[in-house]
Amino acid sequence: MKKILNLLLLLSLLFNLGCSTNSPNYVDFRTGSEGLSMRFLPYSPPSTIYNGDKVDFVLELSNKGAYDIRGGKLSLTGFDKNIIKMYNDEFTFEKVEGKGEYNYQGEKLIIDQLIGTKISLPEGVNQYNTPIEAIACYEYQTIASFPVCIDANPRVSKHDGCSVNDVSGSNQGGPIAVTHIDVEGGSGKMRHIITLKNVGGGELMNYNACPYEYAYNNNNNINNYEVSISGINLECQPGPSSLKMDDMGQARIYCKIDNLNENEAAYLTPITIKLNYDYKDSTSTNVRIKGNI
Repeated sequence: MKKILNLLLLLSLLFNLGCSTNSPNYVDFRTGSEGLSMRFLPYSPPSTIYNGDKVDFVLELSNKGAYDIRGGKLSLTGFDKNIIKMYNDEFTFEKVEGKGEYNYQGEKLIIDQLIGTKISLPEGVNQYNTPIEAIACYEYQTIASFPVCIDANPRVSKHDGCSVNDVSGSNQGGPIAVTHIDVEGGSGKMRHIITLKNVGGGELMNYNACPYEYAYNNNNNINNYEVSISGINLECQPGPSSLKMDDMGQARIYCKIDNLNENEAAYLTPITIKLNYDYKDSTSTNVRIKGNI
């Protein structure tokens, strides 16, 4: 009998270990401050090129944020196109998936269609040093969610499930982030002041104007946004299609909730901010072009 009990205990232990090993662990994929990251692959181009060579420019695009890029455009610039003559120096790329529930790294895409047709130094020039810059333009989105306290009657604290406090954030899987929410409560109403910041290495630029049309109306715009609490959209200013960041890469959204039930105890609920915008990222490398060996 004792042997049977010991065997049953051993089987139970093994079963529990097996279950705990196979149990899924949730990973928050909405982290980081990047959207699209780019790099030139090694020797593409090589650091030294000789006059008369043909050169391949091969780029790796990595979506390091939490939004699927549906497509974008890529440009090469920074060099004299009379010396480095290209088949094409502009290219549209396809969908690049972002981080998600089953893919914590995001997708990578290799661009190998940017090919130099000919390297041609002008007569009398023995060496030419130049940067090669790649610029990507694409649409992106940030979704940030935080728990906030709704207290329609701050003068009474009985049975309250929370107390009103400001909220701080950092990175939510995109280059535009919600960094702070100032929360103010009053009788039957709440106010939320949401601070946004460009935490990425690129800049906001309207897709159709990207990469070179630097005009006031083309830069630092959030295309549209939504702010909701418990699935209900809040009334906010400036309007959803009128939000613009300043020269420091910051902006504020002012939202309010009125006509709250003052007889209801304070409770905790999520506030969700969804931001849609166009973004521009770049990377560069340096090459040296020498005369024939």
